[in-house]
Amino acid sequence: MGLGVAAAIGAACVRPEVPTVAVVGDGGFMMSLGEFNTAVRNDLDLMVIVLNDGSYGSEYHKFRLTGLETDLSLFNWPDLATLGSGLGGRGIVVRNLENDLTGLVEAIETRDRPLLIDVRLDPAVQIGYHD
Repeated sequence: MGLGVAAAIGAACVRPEVPTVAVVGDGGFMMSLGEFNTAVRNDLDLMVIVLNDGSYGSEYHKFRLTGLETDLSLFNWPDLATLGSGLGGRGIVVRNLENDLTGLVEAIETRDRPLLIDVRLDPAVQIGYHD
């Protein structure tokens, strides 16, 4: 956890002619926040998709499944799209794909610096591997 952006930067450096996409969780992204600025400083064609459920999702579901309080796994992160822009890249929030698709496609097609796509999710929604 926390190494996805750094690994993507390595891939982007090796193949600069190919856009690089990293898909990371919000907790892992926060552990490597400074790496996004490394991509900016090195003018890499990098898109970071942050699956942002405001929690350490795995712990959230483990706590819930064992009857424990989930509060310890929840976080009030700062606005990640704003952080991406503040670090010199571009940030966009996706809350609802149907409503936000046009803006997302435009952001991808017109990117001229690293792009952070903050995909907002509900931590209570269970994904298959937690069943």
